[in-house]
Amino acid sequence: MKKLFGIFILSAALSCGLFAAPARGTADYYVQNSAKYEGKNIKVFVTGVEQSNKVAPDGYVAYEAYTASGKIYFIVPQKSAQKFFNFAPKLSANSKNTKSYSGIFKKVKLGDEPVWGMVLK
Repeated sequence: MKKLFGIFILSAALSCGLFAAPARGTADYYVQNSAKYEGKNIKVFVTGVEQSNKVAPDGYVAYEAYTASGKIYFIVPQKSAQKFFNFAPKLSANSKNTKSYSGIFKKVKLGDEPVWGMVLK
């Protein structure tokens, strides 16, 4: 009986998506698969971008980019940061717009904190 109940709970959880993997192209997907993608060019689909208060490496600006599941930091060269931000989707409760970005996925140090990010050109 306990075995049957356990199978029922597991199948119910799977059908509800409780154990579903994040979709490819989201921040959570790349973080969960970081060993496979670190140092490689990836593409994420972003629903909103905002400036980060974290300190980026010299010559760069940090932004927080939100995907359908999770957040990833964009590290943008300072010379193109304003143009990037002007054209990036803004965070909004009713925004359904997404925009794709490509960059190198890597662990970056923002201030004293190592985080997963994408270095854009």
